[in-house]
Amino acid sequence: MGRLTPSEWIVVLMTAPVAALAIVWLLVLGIARLENHPLWGVDPRNVAEAAAFRDGAAIVRRVSRGEDPSAPGEVRAGFISREPVTVTPVEAAARASREEIVRLLLDLGTRLDAAAWTRAWCSTEEPRVRAELTPVRPPNAAVECPAGTEP
Repeated sequence: MGRLTPSEWIVVLMTAPVAALAIVWLLVLGIARLENHPLWGVDPRNVAEAAAFRDGAAIVRRVSRGEDPSAPGEVRAGFISREPVTVTPVEAAARASREEIVRLLLDLGTRLDAAAWTRAWCSTEEPRVRAELTPVRPPNAAVECPAGTEP
């Protein structure tokens, strides 16, 4: 093997970035076998977190396994709040401004008492979310939000 010709150098320079990218991608896929994958693998730990993740399939799976669609659960920091918060699934969906997730939870039998309904109502200003909540408003639930609770 002698020295590379100019045309061979061009081939090397053109293929090196592609080869490097392929190696990096294989490393990323190798990390996928670990629990803390950098691109995916954040599985919701409860129905509330699934609602915050906007993951309707995870909600259905968890409820079909017996989880309560009304039970509060902790949602990790960075999804609907800077800090971890414990909220009901409907409140998590309201904070995420996802009316289809609110509808799904209601269809799955979520029970909302006046306090839970008001917290969900005051968690969002999204009109479509509020339109989903309006028909299920308990008679004694407030539509006026306490100071500092609106988003």
